[in-house]
Amino acid sequence: MSHITHPDKAVNNVGLVVRIVVLAAIACILLLLAVSFAVNHMRLGFEKEYRAIHEYKLKTIATNVSLSISGDEIALDPVTASQKYASVLGLMIQKSDRESFSSLDYGLYAYSTGELIVMHETNPDRMMARKKQVSDWFTKDYSISLFQEENTSSVFVPIVDSQGNMRGLFELNGEFSELDQYGRNIEQNLLKTVLVVILISLVLFSLQYIIPVIFKIATNNRKGGSSIE
Repeated sequence: MSHITHPDKAVNNVGLVVRIVVLAAIACILLLLAVSFAVNHMRLGFEKEYRAIHEYKLKTIATNVSLSISGDEIALDPVTASQKYASVLGLMIQKSDRESFSSLDYGLYAYSTGELIVMHETNPDRMMARKKQVSDWFTKDYSISLFQEENTSSVFVPIVDSQGNMRGLFELNGEFSELDQYGRNIEQNLLKTVLVVILISLVLFSLQYIIPVIFKIATNNRKGGSSIE
């Protein structure tokens, strides 16, 4: 009957430890991927919900602000009307812009013969009115239109005169890239924390198998050395 020598036992123990550590590492990687997916899914869900609330707010503010704009004044003298509404609308919108993760800009336009004429824009680069075709937002009932781009939403409200004729357009634009960046930062920090916890757990888990094996190998070496002597 064959006997397993001490070196063979040591080799077997080391192989067992390696397999355990490899399996533990794979399990940790899978756990990290699962946590990453879950965190990303939660962040995207929150941002989607926030965007829906944000767009409802845009529609409410745009509707209320548009009620103070006279289509008759725009038709009579667009220049004078633009000077008047540039300051008035700014104050109204500033009072409504209370969110730390979004910023509001607006544009007021005169409408004539199928074209828009800029009366006032707070941030031309973010305004969508001049980028869109009139047919995209001009409806028979002059309803409110909503347009979306990445991290940006715009509400278009037609301005009519006392006769019910279209005389202008009010655009309210909401941009919330700060929320997106804030969410990404939280996601990254959370994943870093999870990664550190997993690495520490893996090291501690591995040590409980490695240390006894090292201790046994060292003990067997001492016994072997003493028997030779």
